[in-house]
Parts: sequence; C-alpha cells; structure tokens
Amino acid sequence: MDGAEREAGERGDPGELGAHLERAVLDLQQEITRLQTEVEALKQYLAMVFPGFFRRFPRIRERTLMEVNPEHHKRAAVSR
Repeated sequence: MDGAEREAGERGDPGELGAHLERAVLDLQQEITRLQTEVEALKQYLAMVFPGFFRRFPRIRERTLMEVNPEHHKRAAVSR
C-alpha cells in the first residue's frame, strides 16, 4: 500500500462519515426534544405549586442567563 492509499484508508469512506454524522445529528435532536419535554413538565409543575411562577419566570430566566452566560447578555444588550 502506498502513501496515498494509506492516507485514503485513514480518512475512511466519505459515505460512512456522512452516515455517522447523520446519526449523531439525529441523536442530538432526540436529546434536545427530551430536554425540552422535561423543562416543560417542570414549568407546568412549578406553575401548579407556585401560582405566580409564569408571571415571574421572565425575570428568573434573564437572571439565570446573566449568571450562566454573561457574554450572551452583553451581546443582547449591544444589539438592542
């Protein structure tokens, strides 16, 4: 096997890589959907237990976003 053949073999079949990436994207989409469902269930539970939850939620979300990802908050303020 010469150098070019060996290099081609190390890169793998492009079709195989595409199938792997497709599967990875589907797995990520499924996980996102699962997390969205869990978050929605938690929000509904909190609304039942704390009647004012949905009224206060925008402020809670904004404060959390600033704490978790301050860069996002800075970019949002600049674009306003």
